[in-house]
This record gives sequence, C-alpha cells and structure tokens, in this order.
Amino acid sequence: MWNNHSIRQSRNLNAPNGQPNRMFNYPELWGSCNFICDVHQDDINVAPTQVTFRTPVCCDPDLYDILIGVMADDSLSYPNTSDEALALYRHLHRRVLRMFNMQ
Repeated sequence: MWNNHSIRQSRNLNAPNGQPNRMFNYPELWGSCNFICDVHQDDINVAPTQVTFRTPVCCDPDLYDILIGVMADDSLSYPNTSDEALALYRHLHRRVLRMFNMQ
C-alpha cells in the first residue's frame, strides 16, 4: 500500500523518520499537529479561473524549440507511458549533450 514504507532516520534533525501514513494520521506522535485545512468545493472549482499561466511550455522556450526539433529529426513522438517518457528524456538528454559537445 502507498506510503506504508519506512523513512529511515537522517542526520538532518528537521527530517522526521517513520511511516508516512502514520506520520500523516498521527502527527502528535512526532511532536507535530494536524495542519489539514478543509476547503469548500466552490473554492476548488473557482481556483483555475484565478490563475494566469505564463506559457504552455514547461521550460525555456529556446530549449523547447531545440527539443521539438530533435524529436522531429529523430521521428520521435510524445510519450504515452512513464517508461516512454523516461526513454524520451534520456534520448533528448544525450542528443543535447552531443549538440553542445558536453559528452
């Protein structure tokens, strides 16, 4: 089940250790408190109308154009699965490194 794994103790005193599900459901056992804030469905529904997205491109526009060009040159398409996304990322990463003589 998700979040039933154990997070081991760290040297970082601010990083708690334990099982995420238990830490979430019983924060007082870790010296914390419940910070959950109930949100009305109307507020959730209106939230997307209150946001202005800068651009649909998720990275630098110049880099995006380069990556789209590499995909076209190599006859690659957008991924449909996480495995395909990882393979595409690795391919593009290698190609960009070679383009800029960094590999």
